[in-house]
Amino acid sequence: MSRGPGRIERAIAHILDSEADNAFTTEDLCERIYGTVLRKHRVAVLRAAASLAKRRDTLASHRAENLGRTTIFWNADNVMSYAMFRLKADGLNDYRNADSRRQYRPRTEDELRALLDGDKRDLVRRGGVWWRHVQQAKAVIAARRKGDQAEVDKLLAAHKEENERMMAELLTGLRGK
Repeated sequence: MSRGPGRIERAIAHILDSEADNAFTTEDLCERIYGTVLRKHRVAVLRAAASLAKRRDTLASHRAENLGRTTIFWNADNVMSYAMFRLKADGLNDYRNADSRRQYRPRTEDELRALLDGDKRDLVRRGGVWWRHVQQAKAVIAARRKGDQAEVDKLLAAHKEENERMMAELLTGLRGK
């Protein structure tokens, strides 16, 4: 019988609550909780985060595209948290990449935040692509909380259709060049 959230799960919840506009790799969480990153720490963090995700419908996770394919956790109802997830997951940003074969040094969290104030600003502003993704996620979360599975399915289908349309436009643009 469970006795409730454990120490690691509570620590992850505190980190997510205290920095609601951020996203965290497994390694970020390990460093904040343990001070170091060992395999046993990554396993414990992943297990605790999975347990926390069962309790929090706003906790989202995804595997990164970069070397090591770390898992990234973020608050699905916060546009800045989503934006940090997208930047940390993008293999081109090399966030926390220690591969010596890489030509460029990895970007830091502060450099990623600077991108959100600069080149990526239009993605997070009202009406921007990432802002719309978060609005769609909020709608799905609200429908799930109401128990309206038909609405959830409708929202997810609309989201999938929009993504397919955007990819088709992108591919058409690339072929035209």
